[in-house]
Amino acid sequence: MALIGSSGCRTVGLVLLFCPILFSAGCGREGARGRWVQQPTMRQDAFFGLRFIDERNGFLVGWDGLSEGKTGGWTVIVSDDSGLTWKPMTGQAEAKIRKVFFLTPQTGWAITLENHILHTQDAGALWTVQRSAGVIQARNESMPEGKKLVEMPEPVDHLFFVDAKTGWAWGGGRQQPGFSMPGVLLRTVDGGATWQTLGYPFGNEIVALDFVDADHGWTCEMKGSSYKTTDGGRSWSMMTTREGFTGNALSFSDTEHGWIVGNGGYALRTSNGGRSWEYRRAGHGKDLRDVWFLNPREGWIVGNGGTMLYTSNGGNDWRVVESTVTTDLTHIQFLTSNHGWAAGNGGVLLRYEELK
Repeated sequence: MALIGSSGCRTVGLVLLFCPILFSAGCGREGARGRWVQQPTMRQDAFFGLRFIDERNGFLVGWDGLSEGKTGGWTVIVSDDSGLTWKPMTGQAEAKIRKVFFLTPQTGWAITLENHILHTQDAGALWTVQRSAGVIQARNESMPEGKKLVEMPEPVDHLFFVDAKTGWAWGGGRQQPGFSMPGVLLRTVDGGATWQTLGYPFGNEIVALDFVDADHGWTCEMKGSSYKTTDGGRSWSMMTTREGFTGNALSFSDTEHGWIVGNGGYALRTSNGGRSWEYRRAGHGKDLRDVWFLNPREGWIVGNGGTMLYTSNGGNDWRVVESTVTTDLTHIQFLTSNHGWAAGNGGVLLRYEELK
């Protein structure tokens, strides 16, 4: 599968609170009921995507920087045995695929090196182009006069679907000293047969996006603000979070309850859909990289240095869980309380298993 505090927010009537989060091994707080076991991937990739469709079938997207070839160093591997073994995805090299999002083991979408959107209904044996990338102009101030504007394919970098019909694709929007590029946000309501270009109201690159249904979604910028939509992304409103907060991922379990995690072990929590946020310390100083809530009470956070945190009471307190690794963990996903996975740098993959 994903973040930031806002500055100069124009939204009124919102309250921001600070509440420390307790770390405790006692006091009657329920701990995780299983353990994390490392799974061999036979890779050294930095993983940029982790998604399990069901308890057996999963996908990992990584980049190893070595096998350039037709995929530019991007790798997509698949498992059909809960992550115990992995193999390259069919058709990746031929289609020049760098990112994927699957809803079933057979049905998925992909982004190519040229930023085209592809679709498959047979696990990648055949890919069809659903949308060819257009052309945008980026501005690079380091270039000589007359060459500062550079044409490049539309920066479609990410995919997210809530069902077989409704999904979003997005990317670009980066604004930094000496370089800027337009952002793109697309939506489909027919499984990708057509893609609608939505407005891009964000002030910078989006580093996380989450929808709980076809209408309710949230995003966070790389350096800037967080936004919410109640109409599928056709319009967005800025949320008041916390000025200076650097976020890295977000997770909503329903339309009301959500978390944003960020650097320095801090996080934000909302219980009203993002109208107000509590600023909380969820870690012990390590940067927090991803968050996943199964429901409003039960959630997990992973971060740098093998950080693994668990809550069973909505984040009122968090327990440190032994992850068995010291590698930076960047992604986490749970299907049920007893079936979860976490991935990180250096080809690391962990599987959560219930204690018998």
